[in-house]
Amino acid sequence: AVVTMPGADLRDPKLSLTPEGRLMLVAGMRIAQHTGRTLGWFSFDGANWGSPSVLVPDDEWLWRVTWHAGVAYGVAYNWGPPEAPHYLRMYTSRAGRSFQSLGEELLTEDFPNETSLVFREDGLCYALVRRETGSRSAVLGTSPMPYAIWTWQDTGLSLGGPNLLVLPDGRLIAGGRIHGDSGPQTALLWLDPDTGESTPFLTLPSAGDTSYPGLAWYEDVLWVSYYSSHEGPTAIYLARVEVPSS
Repeated sequence: AVVTMPGADLRDPKLSLTPEGRLMLVAGMRIAQHTGRTLGWFSFDGANWGSPSVLVPDDEWLWRVTWHAGVAYGVAYNWGPPEAPHYLRMYTSRAGRSFQSLGEELLTEDFPNETSLVFREDGLCYALVRRETGSRSAVLGTSPMPYAIWTWQDTGLSLGGPNLLVLPDGRLIAGGRIHGDSGPQTALLWLDPDTGESTPFLTLPSAGDTSYPGLAWYEDVLWVSYYSSHEGPTAIYLARVEVPSS
């Protein structure tokens, strides 16, 4: 399927699976340089997507949706220019078509933006947040239900297009763009949930314009989709990663 909207710039699409087994596609629709809205589509077969729903108020980007215990969660950031005040706001939805704010802003300093959420079986939520100013290092947040009080730890590493996954043994794996001696690359790293410390353990074949990994755990193997331009024109890659035991 190809999902398009005439005159619209659709970007950063992400898939999730709803409790009833439908695919949910979320993407940002850029309207002008610093304005836009978040749209969501649904499909049972991956080919027919229907009309989109507007998920949150305009000029807020619900960057990724994660389902936990039959409920959809996500964190939105505002589309404004870098010099404007910036914030994160957590949203939730039962059906995934209209989201409601969970209350107060989560973060406002150092231009927080792209945020990935994961949940443990006991309901504890982790949030990995990219930041664009200050130290530019990503932060790891932790919060129990009902996700009103957060504890934040600095990962010490700038991370573009962050993603987060909890392994069956409870370890946290993150993925995203790092900047090493040879330039930008897409990497996987361990995150310590108590200190926020990050430890890269695998750099994927990548360079140049690269990032935005998708992470999936299936039959004891980590599958990673990402894009990169290390072989010429930007292309999408799929990596099969055997994760070392704890």
